[in-house]
Amino acid sequence: MPSSSSRTLELALSGLLLSSRRYAAAAAASSSPCARCQWRRTFTASAVRAAKAEKPASGASMDPKATVAGAPIDAPRSYGKRVEGGFTPKPLPRPIGMALPPLPGENTGLDSRSLQQRKEDFVNYDKHLARRKELTAKISRPYFRDWGNLQYHEGKSFISPPRLFKAELSLFFPNLYGQTILKKDVNPRDTTPLLSGRASVVSIFSSQWAERQVESFISKEANPQLHEAIERSGGEAQIVRINYEDNSGKAFLVKLFMGSLRRRFPERDWDK
Repeated sequence: MPSSSSRTLELALSGLLLSSRRYAAAAAASSSPCARCQWRRTFTASAVRAAKAEKPASGASMDPKATVAGAPIDAPRSYGKRVEGGFTPKPLPRPIGMALPPLPGENTGLDSRSLQQRKEDFVNYDKHLARRKELTAKISRPYFRDWGNLQYHEGKSFISPPRLFKAELSLFFPNLYGQTILKKDVNPRDTTPLLSGRASVVSIFSSQWAERQVESFISKEANPQLHEAIERSGGEAQIVRINYEDNSGKAFLVKLFMGSLRRRFPERDWDK
């Protein structure tokens, strides 16, 4: 029986193909107007309208900090009260993601402030308070809570919904910025151009242990149906692996072992 991830990918691919066919049919119809339309266009003039701004997802607010309506995921977390008793993961009740579309150049982590701006921020008491709240929230999280949550279905928080969410209800994946394992091109890249127009299975991890956990779901041995669907897609589907390291020392070690990473994956996937 195909896994839930492979079924979800098949549905996403069918949606992409259907939308491309509709676009091609609309383009063909617009390129060959009928005689009546040609006659009417000869005597018709219209003002140029401004391009419509891209609307956010349904139910989304223009405020990035606004919460999206919908039931939250009831799952063990690394913060808050500890879950007592059993826990059974349920299908995702609502789409997750960002309310506004991502743009290349966002979330790069690069500080573009001038020296004057840094000086003003350094003496800004309100920004000091906001930073203090962030540090307090990080320190107050139990260190071993994530390890304890692994007893519940190997750390799985939810399962895939039986059907894809509608496009008008779906949210957006944020833009991430980092270096690929390509040999020649060592410049950091954005993930938004890579993910646009494709059905993507994105895995994010920050340690070798987490990477093994991810591979237990998406590797060729654990999920052959997923890889078969990707091979049949003809480039319309892909697997993207993101190694997130917030520690500069660990990030340096990852760069040292770039050669071993290249040997693990085919060359066509080095830019993913």
